[in-house]
Amino acid sequence: MNKAFILKGSLALLAIGAGHQLHAFAEIARGTLVADVDLRFVYDSNVFGNSSEEDDVSASLTPSLSYTRSVAKVTTSATASVSAISFDSYTEQNTIDPTAGLRFDYDAADNGNASVALDYSRSTQTNDALLTRTSSDEYRGSGSVNYFYSEKTGIRVNGGYRVSNYSTSGFNNVSSYNLGGGLVYRYSPKLTASLIYGFSPEKASNLASGVGDPSSNNHRLSLGFEGELAPKVTGNVSGGVVYRDFDGPQDSQSTYLANVGLSWRAAQKTTATLAISNDFDTTASGQSVQNLTARIGVRQVLTEKLSSGATLTYGKSEYEASGVVPLRSDDYLTEAIDLSYSISDHFRVGAGVSYRTNDSDSAAAVYDRLTCFLNANLNY
Repeated sequence: MNKAFILKGSLALLAIGAGHQLHAFAEIARGTLVADVDLRFVYDSNVFGNSSEEDDVSASLTPSLSYTRSVAKVTTSATASVSAISFDSYTEQNTIDPTAGLRFDYDAADNGNASVALDYSRSTQTNDALLTRTSSDEYRGSGSVNYFYSEKTGIRVNGGYRVSNYSTSGFNNVSSYNLGGGLVYRYSPKLTASLIYGFSPEKASNLASGVGDPSSNNHRLSLGFEGELAPKVTGNVSGGVVYRDFDGPQDSQSTYLANVGLSWRAAQKTTATLAISNDFDTTASGQSVQNLTARIGVRQVLTEKLSSGATLTYGKSEYEASGVVPLRSDDYLTEAIDLSYSISDHFRVGAGVSYRTNDSDSAAAVYDRLTCFLNANLNY
């Protein structure tokens, strides 16, 4: 079924794209509806992301719709997609994964803003933490309110939830919610500072026999800046501390909290990015983990229709022991490059390659992984 669907979709995509004459899909109730289709072929030298290093090729077809409507101070966005993935050898990994999202944004200009977002996705992927391919239903929700009671000073309240229900045998479900708030200060029209406290319980359920309970209560305090941090540099920088208090007999933990996302317009055709994060998380194997990730990237417009990109990512993950599941420490480095060519305003093709080296004190987590892809994308 997947292969027939992908084949028919591929032929339709190429036929429509060859015409080059495309326009906005539809305007509905003062909003805009956009359709997108992505066809992708992938070679993966390590489909399961572990030391077995089993390779395969796959094809995927992902049609999607997005709707945006702005009325007065409110912007509504809705998205929906379905991804059909078919493997050549490991056909048991074939899947059809839907996604859906809804978001509302309210802009009160100088008085602040508010947003609410709800998302659902079925995620079938190579899971680096679990060292295999997994399938899960992912539910996400978030909300935030910024209210300025004076010209420069205000308050922020935010909250959210996350539920990961795993259908892959042997793994537990993970759920969490977060509540937080604090002070915001408008340092300049383009830069805002914040001091935020957040409380986040994380719970694991349906634990396998012999696995410890990693459920915990987490406290985070961070100081941050967001907006235009320097000429041509935009994004956010925040840092602080996080304290993890387990429900069980495990010793509590603490570490520094980092969240950096920067974009630098180095030249008219060159954009550089930097992302850094450090925080605790809970895995579907019943483990608490501290994840550190640092990524640098650059995007270069080569011609009017051709662009290229490159990223370098370093990560370190420290997994705590959990009953019969032993502790583990991973270090990885990933290099990636890609090219994108616009055949028309609505039709583009691309190619890319990435290489990951994963080092670990667990033999099952020592591996290399090469992925190469070709894709064609049509939007109208």
